[in-house]
Amino acid sequence: LLSFSPFRLVLLSVNYPNPICAVKGSTVTIPCTFTPRALFQDKGKTVLLQVVRVVWCQNHLICHRETPSVYDSNVTRTSTHFRYLGDKKGICTLQIENIQMQDTKTYRFRMEADNIEGHFTGTRGVNITGSKMRISGPSGERVVKSGDEVTFTCTAFCSFHRLGLAWYRDEHRLLEEGSALRLSALTAADSGNYSCALKDKASTRSDSIYLSVILVVWFSPQITFLQISNNTLVLWPQNNNNNKTVETLKITSSHS
Repeated sequence: LLSFSPFRLVLLSVNYPNPICAVKGSTVTIPCTFTPRALFQDKGKTVLLQVVRVVWCQNHLICHRETPSVYDSNVTRTSTHFRYLGDKKGICTLQIENIQMQDTKTYRFRMEADNIEGHFTGTRGVNITGSKMRISGPSGERVVKSGDEVTFTCTAFCSFHRLGLAWYRDEHRLLEEGSALRLSALTAADSGNYSCALKDKASTRSDSIYLSVILVVWFSPQITFLQISNNTLVLWPQNNNNNKTVETLKITSSHS
């Protein structure tokens, strides 16, 4: 009969979460636990094991030897981009601060003991996908008339239904929150660069869309209205459906 030591049947393991999708600029926490080998039998003797090194790396399957790492307990780092929230006993949680698109990789954890019998890498790893906040609505530099309304929508590849969204005009945070921003009865004061971000996380702000609101002045039966924007007068015909201007006049100031 073959006999097996129960100590050699102990399965070392690393427990990762499901793939994580994170918004650019946010903080991501990767919950992680591991089971080290406590001891093994060597020539009839019981040898106790102790984890002496823990490592997190990107993409590499084993994370051993000189593999570049984002965290190595044997290396002193001052960067706070990657922060280890675990220990050498069973917790291997990793936090990524201000995540960027280049952080989109597969992360793996490795433990090393004071004997090679206790070395182990959780090869499954966890996939991190980055996503930017995106604002949609009027595309490019949109010009609208005073009194009109417009709606902006904030989206991301990642789900953020449990997180609040904030809106900005230039550098000013607006009172409105939520995935859609509806602006009605527009005035010139509503002109500016609009963007969105996760609430209380301004670093996740999207690219902006510029909205220009121009004043409408009724002019004559032949000319429907006169638009004033950026010191420019634009005369529009009464039946203009293609947004083609009849004449554009530049306003200049004269000083005696």
